[in-house]
Amino acid sequence: ARFLQTGHPRDLTLIHSLGIGDRDCKGTNRFAHAEMLKRIIAGHFTWSPKMQALVKNNTIEAYCFPGGVIQALLREIGAGRPGLFTHVGLGSFVDPRNGGG
Repeated sequence: ARFLQTGHPRDLTLIHSLGIGDRDCKGTNRFAHAEMLKRIIAGHFTWSPKMQALVKNNTIEAYCFPGGVIQALLREIGAGRPGLFTHVGLGSFVDPRNGGG
């Protein structure tokens, strides 16, 4: 509600590993405003049709990675470790050799 009244915050990056929403107005749909979000990094967008529209129309940057990898990466960041190497996704659409997520 604050964003709709003030236009702030702006240019946020939203990260989530699994589907968040109810296919209506809850979850990431609450963030589905072009000026509010700059990018989203997610495991999927199934439960957030408003977010799907922003992604489909290239209104915001969007990256889709395996949910377990996002969860493991967040754990590594929280533990202060430098990063994460995983074989998950190699040869798939998230493989950097195939254009990344």
